[in-house]
Amino acid sequence: MGRNQRATWVIAVLAAGAPAWWGHAYGATEAGPPAPSAVTPLSRRTPPPPLPRGGPGDGSQPADEANDNSSRLLDQVSGLIRLADLEDLRGDPQKSYRHIEQAVKIIETELGNVHPILLPHLLRLTDLLLRRGSQNEARSLLARAESIVTERFGNRGPLFALLSARKASLPEGAAGDEGSDARNEAILRDLKARIHAQLPGSPARAMALRRLGDHYRRQGNWGRAISLYHRSLELLMASDGPYHAARVSLLRDLALLEQGLGEEARAIDHLQWAIALTESEYGTESPELMPLLTALGHSQRVMGQPSQGRLGLARALEISLRVRGKEHPGTAIATTELGEAFLLEKEYVPAKLMFVRAVEILRAQPSGSLSPELARALIGLASVQDRQESFSEAIRNQREALIILVKRLGAEHPQSVDARNTYLSFVEAANRRALGDPGRPRERFQDRIRDLQDRLAAIGLDPGPVNGRIGVRTKSALISFEKQLGLSLSADIDEESLARILLYLPVVNSRGGPDEAS
Repeated sequence: MGRNQRATWVIAVLAAGAPAWWGHAYGATEAGPPAPSAVTPLSRRTPPPPLPRGGPGDGSQPADEANDNSSRLLDQVSGLIRLADLEDLRGDPQKSYRHIEQAVKIIETELGNVHPILLPHLLRLTDLLLRRGSQNEARSLLARAESIVTERFGNRGPLFALLSARKASLPEGAAGDEGSDARNEAILRDLKARIHAQLPGSPARAMALRRLGDHYRRQGNWGRAISLYHRSLELLMASDGPYHAARVSLLRDLALLEQGLGEEARAIDHLQWAIALTESEYGTESPELMPLLTALGHSQRVMGQPSQGRLGLARALEISLRVRGKEHPGTAIATTELGEAFLLEKEYVPAKLMFVRAVEILRAQPSGSLSPELARALIGLASVQDRQESFSEAIRNQREALIILVKRLGAEHPQSVDARNTYLSFVEAANRRALGDPGRPRERFQDRIRDLQDRLAAIGLDPGPVNGRIGVRTKSALISFEKQLGLSLSADIDEESLARILLYLPVVNSRGGPDEAS
């Protein structure tokens, strides 16, 4: 398949499972797109089996359903951990903590609160708590990790000894700068001692250098971390043996650091190298390529190479379609990313197709109505609709996305604030079009209350009779609206507060719906 045909093929595949007009518009037939040519990988390993659902020995689910649930769980957790890594790189450990905490809650719900997969995430939370100086909470998490190890592996193994030593190393009392510095120095001495204990040029020395680099990265010393990652990578590339995963992981982390520092050209080089290694090891259709292709696409777009970036995102979606199927949430995420690439290039028709399909897939998932990924797809769809002058649809979708983000992330989260500002700009623009001349005679306060009641009713909230008076039902509807959008505007309803409230509610036309005037 030619490079220029890849995005068109992806659109056709999506259209085959979409409404009939999509298939007609993009040339899809009932049989779907032609089968892609087979590619013989240089070598292939069998990927590790998915995690069991419900703990060991649980045979309560059919195998196919259990594998699908496990795949969905891994996608959710890995997505949250990737977000946590990015937030940590951007210097916001608080957001990173929230993402990892959400991943831990998902694992607890799906696999139980003593599953071994919790251990690395609990330790990561512990590190973040110690950086904040919350030593008591960190001690509690280490004790919990220790109990998981005891439950699963007994209290005499190396894991138990490691956790016990780490717990014992925590300083007593409140953490001041001096205590934090002393602990940091102790960690550095230990990590450097482990490096010197390994043979020069050995893979073990490479991994010890990697751990020291991880420590510097967590401390915000990215330049030192990059230098250590490079030394570790040189040793691993010179070593024989099955170190593919470690090499790719190093290249990916190098690229993440370089993206954070704005060194996109170097990030592209390292991501392309990681992709080549993964293709040679697992083949050109491996799911492990998807996050690498996505990261590469983002860097290429930043470097002013939107067409190349779009091809990488289209290839990631193509792999997801083949490996996971059209209805998988991971496919929806890849579809959203490709839609965002189309949107940046002002190709609104294919962008809208991508976002609509992603929304359909995510709405069909068990937690689809509250998924942040659904909010992301809705925001993209609203942006396209605003540019295509479908203003009421844009307002409705942006409002739904904002409600999801407020519920999942909180009203003050940066994503919620951005979504709220965009929603406000949509409503203000629509209201200016609907109201015409701003210098018209001013309405009476009672008439503006009636306007408020009309607008609340138009978005599905019940303000009671439209009588121009703030009664219990109008107040209740107003509180619900503000809670949905994360606002706090109506402690007392006067001329000033009413004017601010009306900014967030689109004007209602004579037919009783949001105004469609252009």
